[in-house]
Formats: sequence, structure tokens, C-alpha cells
Amino acid sequence: MNIQKEEFMLILEKYRKGKATREEEDFLLAYYKLFDLEKDLLQSLSIVEKQRLKDAIRAKIKAGMSSEKSPGVRRLPAYLRQIAATAAVIILSLSSYFIYQSKFENTKSRVARSAKIVPGGNKALLTLADGSTIILEDEMDGELAQTGGTSIRKTGEGQVVFDANGSTAEAGTAIAGLNTISTPRGGHYRLTLPDGSKVWLNAASSIRFPTRFSATERKVLVEGEAYFEIEKLNLPGGKGKVPFQVVSGTQIIEVLGTKFNLNSYADENAIVTTLIEGAVKVRSAESPALETVLRPGQQSVLPRDGQLIGVSYADTETAVAWKEGYFRFDKKDLRAIMRQISRWYDVEVEYAAPVTTEQYVGKIKRSEEVSGVLRVLQLGDVRFTINGRKITVENN
Repeated sequence: MNIQKEEFMLILEKYRKGKATREEEDFLLAYYKLFDLEKDLLQSLSIVEKQRLKDAIRAKIKAGMSSEKSPGVRRLPAYLRQIAATAAVIILSLSSYFIYQSKFENTKSRVARSAKIVPGGNKALLTLADGSTIILEDEMDGELAQTGGTSIRKTGEGQVVFDANGSTAEAGTAIAGLNTISTPRGGHYRLTLPDGSKVWLNAASSIRFPTRFSATERKVLVEGEAYFEIEKLNLPGGKGKVPFQVVSGTQIIEVLGTKFNLNSYADENAIVTTLIEGAVKVRSAESPALETVLRPGQQSVLPRDGQLIGVSYADTETAVAWKEGYFRFDKKDLRAIMRQISRWYDVEVEYAAPVTTEQYVGKIKRSEEVSGVLRVLQLGDVRFTINGRKITVENN
């Protein structure tokens, strides 16, 4: 979330004169610590001013982030208030959260230090068309199997390749049986399909595909979340490109060659497709006439009933942050965030009472233990109790 340079400088000048409101001071720290500022903005602060800014907000956090406001104080614009309100909850990198540590040393944090729940990793199960299974682990390497003229091999960390040597089945040939790669909760994996297309699977996701695609069409079935980089292939006789279809729940995506992210978890309210590069056609399987074509930077939202497709411009970095090793939130509520945490750390989440509907903005590494992530979130109006692999969310 960005603001104009003039707005930032106006708030900064008020801070220098000692006239900034609490909200404005909180906003400055959120923007200073959590977002990428232009270098010339940072250069406008002296070393002393930078330290004063950090110390002032650190003291506010230690004091409990009092929500009391002085009567008659002018409030920030709505979208700046949203950032300021979450300043204590979001950080650019958990590696820098040490500045908050004293808060937890001096209070009875309910995030138990003994509850060590590590993040997910490269884990998946390959089920071949004949029903046999292979557990995919990092230690494995080399060829895993041969099936239907396709070599299945493990290469590099967390990646399996289906190598059909660039060939496809004859046009019109029926391909019996589908292979499935599924990731558990707390797992992710990469694969290269028989046509050379690349797929990244997020936690609790799966993809089904043939050992060898037809010469005239390619089709896969997806559950959960996946990022695609589709390889372009020519139809026999050079009559155009071989189409690629991704079927997920009530949605069908038609592509030729492109990069996009698909989020179709069953516990989310809608199927979300974010286009990074190229073009895709998104249509409803329930209402075939309902379709739209996405351009780079656009995102479609198809509710579970499949009766409406909403299209808007999206933050593509947020959509693919999981693939790059981050949780990235752009105006997400706590329940949406906890669903991501639940899948990645393979934990159960329980709510002891109605929780805040505040929307969060920020970025956290997925490589941290769950306790580290929760300690950051706990700087807001919630607290957490960990019991085994169950996290209970309560109000402060």
C-alpha cells in the first residue's frame, strides 16, 4: 500500500515539530519498518531523527499500544488509519522482530515457548495411474519410475519431473488413468508436467494429469492452490497452439502459454485466479456462458455457486507470495490469515470468542516457527494459546 510522497513528508514534518498524533506516529513506523520507502524519503531523516522515530514507537508498543485518543484530534484518512492500526501487528521480516521482544519478556504471553511447531516443507505423495504410490522426499534423487513411455524423476530440491521427451500421444488417442501429486497440510512441492509446463503446489493441494498429454489438448484438475507456468505447444500441422485447461471446482481456465496463480481451497468463499503474464479465459462450469478474459495484473473471483465472476486489478506479489516463501496480507482479516497458518503449519485453529475484524497489511516469512508468527500477530488485540497442535484464538 503506497502513499504519495507529499503526504508522507507532511506527516513527517508534523513529527519533527512534535505535533504528530499517535496515529500518525504509528503510521510512520509501519511505513518506515514495513514498506519499501524511496531512498530520498529516508535520506531526509537525520540519524537522530530515525532513532527517535524508532524509540518513540517502541516505547508505545511496550506500553501496550494504548488505544485512547485525545478528544478533538484530527484522524488520519481511512486508508492510513488502517495501516496505523496494524502497525504493531505486521513486520517486513520476522528476523527484525527482536525490537518487540522485551514486551514478551515482561508480560505473560500465551504463546507457549515449549510449543515448537515448525513450518511446512517439501512433502508430497505421488499416486501413479496404476494406483501405486511414491512418497516424495528431499533425500530422493534420480529416476523414480517409468510409465507409459514417460520417465518420472526427482531433480533438485522439492521437484519432480515427468519427462515425455517432448512428445505427445497421437491426436485422438484416449489416455487412460491420471497421475496425482498431492501435498499434505504442512507441505508444498514443485513439478514439471509431461509437456514441460511447471507447477508449484501450496499446502493441502493436489493436481491430477495424464502421463502423456494428447497432441490436441491438455487438461489438469486442481484442488487447493497452485501457480502455473504453461509451456506453449503447437498443434499438428502448425494449426495454432495446443490449448491447456485447468479445472477446479466450478471453474475452468483456458490458456495457451502464460503464468497465473489459482486459489481454490474448499474452505475459502470463492475461487480466485490471478494472471501474472499472458492471457487466460476464466469460465464457470455451472454457467458455461459466464466467462471473462483476464489481462496481466487482473484477478477474477468466482463464488462457489458459480453464478458470477468479478474482475479487478490485483497485487500480483501478494497472490504469489506463498511461492516465494512469505505470508503476505493485503487487507486480510484474522480468520483469513489463520486459515493460511492452519494449512502451512498443519494445526487446528479454534476461536474462543468473536475476534477482531481489523484488516491486516504486511509480510511475514513462512520459514519461522508458528510461535514466532503468532507473537507478531499477538501485538494486536488478540492472544493465542497453543495446546499440542491446536491454536486457540482469544481477545485481549
